Amino acid sequence: MKERKTKRYALLKEAKERKRKMKIKTGLKVRKMKEKPLKNL
Repeated sequence: MKERKTKRYALLKEAKERKRKMKIKTGLKVRKMKEKPLKNL
């Protein structure tokens, strides 16, 4: 019982970490896209 709980917790933690990394990646993309128009002007 305890083992299963820790396994689920680990999966949850992993999913959270992945979401956070994706957020950072998309954030960088958005920042780059926002910077490009300024350079074109």
